[in-house]
Amino acid sequence: MNPSGHALVVGAGLAGAGVAWRLTQSGWRVTLIDAAPQLAAGASGLPFGVLAPPPPLKHTCAPVAMEWLHLAYPVAIQRLLQLMPNGQGWQHMALHDSRLADNAMAHVVSPAHWVQAYVRQAQCSGRLALCLGEAVESAQPDAQSTGWRLTGERGTQWQGDAVVWANAMAAASHLPTVAVALQAVAGQLSMGPCTTPRIAEVRRDHGVWVNAFNADGLGPRWSVGATYRRGQAQAKVVADDHTTNRAKLARLQPQALAEFDRAQANHTLQAWSGVRCTTAQRLPLVGAIAQAAAPARHRVSLASVPRLPQALALLALGSRGLTSHALAADIVAAHLQGQPLPVPVHVARALDPARTWLKQLRSGARTGSHSDPISK
Repeated sequence: MNPSGHALVVGAGLAGAGVAWRLTQSGWRVTLIDAAPQLAAGASGLPFGVLAPPPPLKHTCAPVAMEWLHLAYPVAIQRLLQLMPNGQGWQHMALHDSRLADNAMAHVVSPAHWVQAYVRQAQCSGRLALCLGEAVESAQPDAQSTGWRLTGERGTQWQGDAVVWANAMAAASHLPTVAVALQAVAGQLSMGPCTTPRIAEVRRDHGVWVNAFNADGLGPRWSVGATYRRGQAQAKVVADDHTTNRAKLARLQPQALAEFDRAQANHTLQAWSGVRCTTAQRLPLVGAIAQAAAPARHRVSLASVPRLPQALALLALGSRGLTSHALAADIVAAHLQGQPLPVPVHVARALDPARTWLKQLRSGARTGSHSDPISK
């Protein structure tokens, strides 16, 4: 692919803004497109999230997923420190996690502030155009070039040498080979103002409790959650989720239950509900997108699945977007620039957007819907 050019990035959340910034740093011109009229309108609108060291590999039954987080975490920390000073959108907090050392620390971050920092610096480069408030209605390879032509719902057209889909569940309507892997998960945080002095800290154990976050200047707040409703694509507040989050708080920090109950009684208990995009393996989709056609070869491997030209996915970051988006952006940039990928081969294969499509093709071969046998 091109060492530099013009990329169309669809989705202006953490994934899209992160890859847009990364590409402008490498000399690319980027058009960043989003259906919403503002940045970070989807899951990246989370009031604050936790960027924390992943547990040791021995604590997981999904070793590749955990290895991915171990690779991604230091890249995310480096990028956060590069873009935002402490106290301006994020803050350090003590982290209590039985799987980690007693002196562990977490970075509690406002994703929206991080998105804004990406966009602000990319715009300073002079290589970013921002197009908000219009959804992409169609996407076609450009017949007059080797790139892509996107058309918006109001008729706006964008042309580029490459397209990066970073718009979470919305990508499913344009990418049938990716749609088979995407899963919606709704979740809700319970939040309230800190009314009693407490040390700023994070507790994590089958749930997350954050106390005294104030790096966005909105006053010290606490949060607990989030709930996990797989298959729910609607972001709505559910009363029962407050009950679920209170039960999590009882395990995480029983001393804070009085604060939760006080907020509920005083009607200052707040909720934030969002829809995350994930996969069954809880691994993102990062890399070249498969074509919606049966492979031409008699026997095919993942590496030989036909791909859409100059079309990349950065999708399904789930609840781990703070940790994984920066390294995922580096992988996309490496693909576009024809450079070696910054992860081991087996990790790149685990993230490959074609993996679920290939599995479906294999299943079709066994059931007779595809005539050619497909090898593992």
